[in-house]
Amino acid sequence: RGDIWTQQVILAITSDDLIIKEGATRNSLTVIPLSTVVKCEFIQDTGQHSNILMVCSQDPHNPQPKMHFFQCAMAPAANICNEIQLAVKRHRHLHEKKQKKGSTPSQDLRQNWILEPKP
Repeated sequence: RGDIWTQQVILAITSDDLIIKEGATRNSLTVIPLSTVVKCEFIQDTGQHSNILMVCSQDPHNPQPKMHFFQCAMAPAANICNEIQLAVKRHRHLHEKKQKKGSTPSQDLRQNWILEPKP
């Protein structure tokens, strides 16, 4: 079962993963493979809880999906969600291409977003 906590984090998007890093130390807290991301949505304005990003992942070896919620402070949740969706599409496209043609070098994309709880 999951825990609920708040802390400032950085969400790094690479060519293969979403990496959730601790804001101050930049230590990796969680790695979410892009291949497991099944949904990414955002809630733009709901008053006190605005600019919310939700990422849902489903590991093929675990029937229980994982949901991660972020209140975005440095960028609109819609922008971050779009970047994640593009990264997932690129990852899937490259994976399909590799399966058809054999191994090819992947394009390395890196994007960092700072996400923090509102006081």
